[in-house]
Amino acid sequence: MRRNRTLRTSKKEFISKEMLETVLSLFKLGHSTKTIASVTHIKERKVKEKTNEYWKGIVNVFSLEEDLIILNKLKEGIHQPKALKAVLPKKSWWMIRNRLQQILAKFPDIETTTETDIRTTFHPNEVDSSTAEGSIFDVELGLDLEDLFDGFESMQNPDFENFDSPF
Repeated sequence: MRRNRTLRTSKKEFISKEMLETVLSLFKLGHSTKTIASVTHIKERKVKEKTNEYWKGIVNVFSLEEDLIILNKLKEGIHQPKALKAVLPKKSWWMIRNRLQQILAKFPDIETTTETDIRTTFHPNEVDSSTAEGSIFDVELGLDLEDLFDGFESMQNPDFENFDSPF
């Protein structure tokens, strides 16, 4: 007789956004992590981690500057997330580890990777002022400033010098 074996599932429990909001609201009210864990039925370690991230302002969104710092450190030979944590204090080590994996998956040869590669892959919507032809308004709104201010001189009041101000 063979025993029916079920497939193993992951034991990792993810916190929903609503539950995270509940944890943070209880934390803001001043409750301890033990009471928050008992009320929400989330492990105390996870509650401590989430409240520390909130308290320190840690967000899992990388800016272009942070990606370039990671790229430069990779070129220097530093591949450990814990070592990069000292350079990026607003990120957790696991966030840095995941970003390292993303960068190394996209660019296996890190020595030939440039800033433009990082910008086009991870930050395609950010506008760089050095690469834009006009100002940021030209790029975002599609406006030509010369057409916008065409005839500006004709719009000026010729009797401006004789204008009496009530002030």
